[in-house]
Amino acid sequence: MTKETYGFKSKRSPPHVKELDQFEDAMFDMIQSIQFKANHHPNNLQRKLRNDVTEIRKDKHVFVKADKTTNYYKTTPEEYMRLLNKNLTKAEKKTDLNVPNAIATKDKQIAEKLGLDDRIDVSAHTSRLLYNYERP
Repeated sequence: MTKETYGFKSKRSPPHVKELDQFEDAMFDMIQSIQFKANHHPNNLQRKLRNDVTEIRKDKHVFVKADKTTNYYKTTPEEYMRLLNKNLTKAEKKTDLNVPNAIATKDKQIAEKLGLDDRIDVSAHTSRLLYNYERP
């Protein structure tokens, strides 16, 4: 009978297979021997991409991905942080430090009960903001 793992993968590495040593060495050598042309002539698309990347790197603004589209928006870092904080605190509320510790303890107990404590890492909490289930 196999142990139920609920989709959590093992942290253990598979055993080394001696028969693959020669293949792995040949693959590594092949990758190391790749050479690129020194006098590469980029096409128009590559030139445009290089120029766009150069402009983005020089720009002091941040580019933020939109929530539900593929669009990106350009804004100042200060405005981004203001909007981020404003929108986060809409759906979250502050709690005392004991609540995240209690949640972590309960998580650990459940993992041990299911025999998954060797597969699940402890959740890190860096903030005292918790999701508010009573969203407007």
